[in-house]
Amino acid sequence: MTNPRQANREKKRKQKAFELLGAAERLVKLGTSISAITVDMLRQEAGMARSTFYVYFEDKIDLISTLMEHIFEETLDPVTRWWNVTEHRTQKELIEVLLEAGKVLQQNQVAYQMIEESALYDDHLKASIDKVNRSTIQLAQKAVKKEQKGGSIRTDVTPEMVEDLHWMTNRVLTYKVISQSSSNLSRHCTSLASIMWRTLYDD
Repeated sequence: MTNPRQANREKKRKQKAFELLGAAERLVKLGTSISAITVDMLRQEAGMARSTFYVYFEDKIDLISTLMEHIFEETLDPVTRWWNVTEHRTQKELIEVLLEAGKVLQQNQVAYQMIEESALYDDHLKASIDKVNRSTIQLAQKAVKKEQKGGSIRTDVTPEMVEDLHWMTNRVLTYKVISQSSSNLSRHCTSLASIMWRTLYDD
């Protein structure tokens, strides 16, 4: 059980992380490449003392890990809710789930790019991303297996197909959608939902 003091520190840590993310977004708008952004640049842009930064974060990777934790949680929340509902799903609801996840990624585009770039050279961050993907795939596979027994999902859908659906959705949302307009997000999510629905359901 998290004690109040620890919970308060985590709340402040999250707040500081997103203040620094705002600084990163401003720096990118001014033309600074993400790979060139340093801790000093971030804290100076955010008006944060050096000592304050290091109270909450060990280094830039620790900051990025914190952002990743909260952004991935927010992105995956609608997906988790979708798989945890076992009745009365519709294709329209699936589109809404994908839109919700896509909007979180669009709103945090710079953070996601920081995560992706840093994972190329930081093994711990890469392992954390891999763990999130594995747990999401396993959640979907477990839900599909359960619903196949209940007759709501096609019996010829294999665990490998579920994994492929995950990676297809992941790639479209993170590489095709993240930097595009809201109208393109809607179009891509509608297409994704159509493919997923026809794969999983008979109707």
